Amino acid sequence: MNSYERVKNRLKGNPVDKIPNLNIIMTFAAKYIGVPYKKYVTDFKVLVEGNILCCEKFGIDMVSAISDPCRELFDFGANVVFPENDVPYCKDFLIKEYVDIKKVKVKDPLKSMRMLDRIKAVELFNGRIKGYFPILGWVEGALAELAGLRGINTMMLDFYDNPDFIVELLELCAEQEIKFALEQINA
Repeated sequence: MNSYERVKNRLKGNPVDKIPNLNIIMTFAAKYIGVPYKKYVTDFKVLVEGNILCCEKFGIDMVSAISDPCRELFDFGANVVFPENDVPYCKDFLIKEYVDIKKVKVKDPLKSMRMLDRIKAVELFNGRIKGYFPILGWVEGALAELAGLRGINTMMLDFYDNPDFIVELLELCAEQEIKFALEQINA
């Protein structure tokens, strides 16, 4: 039973030869293949190579296109910092005032930079390991995306002070995540 069959059987409730190992290996994979994390999160070919090598070496049963929580934020226009050997982060928040929501527009993932990089990772995974390893795509949850755009503390205050704004922003974030997820599925 290969990894794909193992995970598929487990999800269907069928017997498996062992419990699937579904560890997410982001920073570990970069270290294992000896590349700076910045390169891992900005070059889909490096991300794919690191995942496949780690899955083969350590018995991990799933490759993943996850790398950091800032792909969508970057493509929205947020100021994302890419440390050499750490996870990217937003230097400041894109939506500081309520009117700033006008800055945030849903993007076509195929015409973006970082979302497209993840889609290309899924495509490359499909070309190399389809049917052997299951492929985990990734989108941020709408609430996590909102926290990245607004800041978690400010967002929590908004739940009380301006719930309509929260709903509007959550709808925008959810629309973006659905588009991004569908493109990964199509890849």
